[in-house]
Amino acid sequence: MGHYFTEIERYKLEVMLQDRVPVSQIAERLGKCRQTIYNEIKRGLVVQRDTHYRHRKVYKADFAQNDFDWKQTA
Repeated sequence: MGHYFTEIERYKLEVMLQDRVPVSQIAERLGKCRQTIYNEIKRGLVVQRDTHYRHRKVYKADFAQNDFDWKQTA
């Protein structure tokens, strides 16, 4: 597997995080180092408000992909 996350891998990561799969298992399934998973989660973390106006941090694959694409052009 390559060093960088692909867009498909980012969406798989998002689903696994929603299903509360442990990071070590995610790393094993995607063939990545645990630290790479943590770095990717940090890249795609966004703050959302729920119906009670509480703030939650969640990983969004599309946000992470946009951030990656933007940094590749710089």
